[in-house]
Amino acid sequence: MAGEAARMGRTLETFLGLARQPGSARERLDGRAVERLLARVAERTSAEAERRGVALDVEAAPDLPPVDGEPLLLEQALTNLVRNALAAS
Repeated sequence: MAGEAARMGRTLETFLGLARQPGSARERLDGRAVERLLARVAERTSAEAERRGVALDVEAAPDLPPVDGEPLLLEQALTNLVRNALAAS
């Protein structure tokens, strides 16, 4: 548990460091870009989900609002959330 907490702390520090950098790669992602990002997260985690007997299905509302953020960091954060959910399932 201590090791996992340390890993999460390092990940958070990395995200915070990138957020503080001037000229970061923040973008406004429209609904389609968010949907593509979600599809990549599902692709990255599908093998782990399969091993756990979980089916992943990406379903995005047709009227998704835009999201402001750095796409790679958003993808990593969502991947971590899915992996944590899989580990808890």
